[in-house]
Amino acid sequence: MSLFGSLFKTQKTPSYAGARPPAGLSDVEGGRDYYKNITDRLAGRGVGYGEDYTSNANPQMAQLRNQFSGYTMPELNSELSLSGRRKGSSGFQQISRAYGDEADKENSIMAQLMQRNAEASHNDVNDAFSKQGQYAETNANLAGNYANFDRGLYQDQSKNIQADNKYNQDLAMNDLNYGTQAIGAMFGVPSIPGMSSSPPINYGGATYSTSQPPPGYNMNNIQSRLVSRQGQRGRAY
Repeated sequence: MSLFGSLFKTQKTPSYAGARPPAGLSDVEGGRDYYKNITDRLAGRGVGYGEDYTSNANPQMAQLRNQFSGYTMPELNSELSLSGRRKGSSGFQQISRAYGDEADKENSIMAQLMQRNAEASHNDVNDAFSKQGQYAETNANLAGNYANFDRGLYQDQSKNIQADNKYNQDLAMNDLNYGTQAIGAMFGVPSIPGMSSSPPINYGGATYSTSQPPPGYNMNNIQSRLVSRQGQRGRAY
């Protein structure tokens, strides 16, 4: 490396490359799905016990219909056949009443199912409103934490840049001082008495001492002496 090579060599503190906190719930696994579930429920989608709950597929409705078609009607028809009753007789009026009773039972059960489903849907919507508020609060807290982290990272990096600049400036000044002394030695200029030593600098695994002119020392005198000494050598030849 040349005498002034280190003037062009800079030190830089590595930038932070670790994990960062989430900026919001959307950055957390499942966060987007969770928010979509909330908005769907607020819009009435996916609330209650589902469509099958208030249909003939409901177990209560299915059991009632199976009971009527599998047991009630076969027994009634068998009884009418054994008694030899004809169409229009009181026996067939019993069949009509049986169908009417069955319809009333089904309607009653369906009304109860629809009421329960409506209550469940209402509770789901209210729960979604509550969770929306919790989501917003959590999201705001995460955003605040991220902003604080980002601000702290910026401050740390700014301090690192300032420290790097100071280190490199001190290193360049140290090399300049050594260069000035080396040039003086080349022209036979003795070391300047009274030079005060600055704190040593550690660079490249080695410790170097630094020297600077004492306060008030005129660097122009050094240059004049260098020029005068060079002239004297020229005349000697």
